Amino acid sequence: MRELWGNAPPLGTDAAWPLRHPVIASIVWWLGISLVVAPLAIPAFRNRTEKA
Repeated sequence: MRELWGNAPPLGTDAAWPLRHPVIASIVWWLGISLVVAPLAIPAFRNRTEKA
């Protein structure tokens, strides 16, 4: 939010990669979580809907 209003603190050259690239880091985390959870959720959904 601070960055949107133009008063973000300057990042040092030793800042972590996710701090320097927050949008890319967020997308990578989203994809990683989806790749792990989706294969687990699909069979669980099928099992529960077939028995009903």
